[in-house]
Amino acid sequence: MDSRFDFLILGGGIAGITAAETIRSRDAAASVAVVGAEPWRPYSRVALADVVTGDKSGPELELRPPGHWPARGIELVTGRRAVAVDADAHEVAFDDGSRLGYGKLLIATGARPRRLDVPGADLLLSADGQGAVAGAAEASSPAVHYLREMDDALRLKDALVGGEPVLVYGSGFVALEMAVAAHERGANVTVAMRGPDFFHREVSTAGREAIALELVTHGLEVKPGVMVVSLKTEDGYASAEFSDGSELAVRQVLVGLGLEANVDFLEESGLLVGGQLKADEEMRVAPDIYAAGDVAVFPDVLSGRAHARATWQDALLQGRAAALNMLGGHERLTSVTGHAVACFDLPIAFLGDSACPDAMNVERDYSDGSSVRLFFKDNRLVGATCVGKFVERTAATKLMTDRRPIPADRLAELADPAMPLASLLG
Repeated sequence: MDSRFDFLILGGGIAGITAAETIRSRDAAASVAVVGAEPWRPYSRVALADVVTGDKSGPELELRPPGHWPARGIELVTGRRAVAVDADAHEVAFDDGSRLGYGKLLIATGARPRRLDVPGADLLLSADGQGAVAGAAEASSPAVHYLREMDDALRLKDALVGGEPVLVYGSGFVALEMAVAAHERGANVTVAMRGPDFFHREVSTAGREAIALELVTHGLEVKPGVMVVSLKTEDGYASAEFSDGSELAVRQVLVGLGLEANVDFLEESGLLVGGQLKADEEMRVAPDIYAAGDVAVFPDVLSGRAHARATWQDALLQGRAAALNMLGGHERLTSVTGHAVACFDLPIAFLGDSACPDAMNVERDYSDGSSVRLFFKDNRLVGATCVGKFVERTAATKLMTDRRPIPADRLAELADPAMPLASLLG
């Protein structure tokens, strides 16, 4: 064992650094280390699209100045990936052969993009398996791209050339961000998706129609209800074949098909349950081991279902709660959290558990063009989404926070937007 720390944190994202800073703010003497797999110091992952568009540089996304970590006695290690955890010995092994011991361990290793698994997709990856090689000399070489890390954003920025055709494949947050960013870089963007539209499980019918209209209005082509079945290179282009038999020649293929938790290194640890890193309500996985961020599966405070909440705000709050509990507390998450994305000038907001599979939903379409979908479980509001201005966000948040059941006859009336949500608070 090379060193031992009182608190060892795997992952340099917002969950990990929030945990480290929380521990240090309450324990000035404890030894604390944050070990991240990326070569970059902690940065704002939610702003990677700004790097793709060129609005910001990589260093501008750094969350703390370089001197922040030594000044607080936090050892920050970058470019080192955990490969195994020995829970009995309280040790973690890393890809450089080193081993670190711990008193308490936080696993906040995040998630990685789900790969496009079709013939030809791997052939269009660079030698490091990450996508196009950065650099202007190879900017027009066809490649498959993902957007999760800083290096992904820098490669994609170099690869996007104004006027060239680009395919974006996916129907969620990252796919939408990549489509908008590629358009802003001047690319001719076609968006293909397996489902009928963006966020078809979360957003109201009118809301999805508004998103599609916003894309088309900005000159993007939308190709719904198809799957990419193969990729091949022809004359400097990537030729995508779709499930409907059509083909499209593009310079770059941008893929946003969701995330997979970074838990492979835990396969022999005994910590995984059904392939997942499951934590209790206090973010505890096992004695002296905690989890936070995209990697953690734990009970949702609103719906009760166990799932990972892959948002910035959730990761921050989980990191703080895990840290307090590593220090001996009994902190539980109670806040109603949300996140947002923009489709050009159209805001899209998500609140609470807006993906609860067994929830009953009610749609409300307002005169200003905005549209809300509300999710109810056991007659309690557990989630909401809004496309457009979310004028009733405060009332929706309060209803979720109160956890009060709503009479069935009142639920039936909610489809009428003239009935204020606030009227259910009395």
